[in-house]
Amino acid sequence: MTDDKINFHVDDNLNNGSTYYYRLQVEDGEGNVSILSPEVSAAPNPNAPADTTSITLGNLPTNIVATPGNAQITISWTPAGDGKLMHGLYWSNKEGITLNNTSKNNAFWDIKSPYVHSGLDNTKTYYYRVAVWDGFEIRLSKEVSAKPN
Repeated sequence: MTDDKINFHVDDNLNNGSTYYYRLQVEDGEGNVSILSPEVSAAPNPNAPADTTSITLGNLPTNIVATPGNAQITISWTPAGDGKLMHGLYWSNKEGITLNNTSKNNAFWDIKSPYVHSGLDNTKTYYYRVAVWDGFEIRLSKEVSAKPN
């Protein structure tokens, strides 16, 4: 992970029953590197019960609105999963945001509605998709856009 706004990592394509070991090391903006964290381990369990708040099409954020202001846009939405799921916001200056074409630098995580995206250029249009994460996958809402004024 290289983004200070991302505080989780999903390790997928694992083998059930195999044990995986992890250690964490962080680097700050000045290049200072921490010592390695203590080792932790986990093994995927194919018999684990399904998460009752997992993301479904009916469990995405709704009522997404982007309201322009001077050098800022306020994005508001109705949370998915009764507020039990982590929400984020992906943004771009280009239409058609996907998880594959948007930098992690253009994402804010663990945020609540409304969210104010400030320091923007009043001559550009900004596109947004609210993200929701259930611990296993990230899904994106419909896209909205606005231009600061």
